[in-house]
Amino acid sequence: KDDIIVIHVCDEARGVNRDFHCKRRVLTRGMKYFRSYLSESASFEDIDISVHCDVHIFQWLMNYINTPEKAPSLDMRNVISILISSDFLQMDTLVAACLKFIRSNVSQILKSP
Repeated sequence: KDDIIVIHVCDEARGVNRDFHCKRRVLTRGMKYFRSYLSESASFEDIDISVHCDVHIFQWLMNYINTPEKAPSLDMRNVISILISSDFLQMDTLVAACLKFIRSNVSQILKSP
């Protein structure tokens, strides 16, 4: 059985709170940060996960881990925020992809606001 975990995302900048649902196995595989909180022996009824993050960036990250074969695209507007969040959440493959994208587009990224 693969338990469904609820992640409460609080986006203070937008004044939005949103709940995301994800299978424990997908979450711990895609975001290593959560492994210690969601070990096999943990009681899921007692787990309350709250994340302070841009809700659109977290949606992007959830799409990335839930459908890796259709991974969303990085672009000039989101790559820095995704890099910061993916580094914190220990998403090593995504961190590497962000750094590669930044290296390839550094002059355009530096020009953007």
